[in-house]
Amino acid sequence: IVRTTSGVTTSLANIREWIRRIGGMHTLIPHESRIPRPDGDEGWNLFKSAPLSEWLILVSVCVSISVFDMVFLQRLPSTFAVHCAVLVVWMFIAVLYGIAFQFRSNEQMALEWF
Repeated sequence: IVRTTSGVTTSLANIREWIRRIGGMHTLIPHESRIPRPDGDEGWNLFKSAPLSEWLILVSVCVSISVFDMVFLQRLPSTFAVHCAVLVVWMFIAVLYGIAFQFRSNEQMALEWF
């Protein structure tokens, strides 16, 4: 039993009968809206979105800065000032990567990266 906002009580059987009479659920949703559209989450096709050289550069940069973090940054004292300085370091690295990316590609792609 389902109570609607107008206070009318109906049963699930009544709802199923109403859906059957109008031709099923597929008539409530237009066919075009059921077609999946690309939304940026295309699975493994993500790796086709950029050349292999860009993926290799990204992986090598990520590995390099991870090693830099483990060897140097994590050994610094745990104070507020050091945490702020490390945050500035990471932002500086991101800006450097963006500038390097702009030289390898075009300005529009670099702005999208930022």
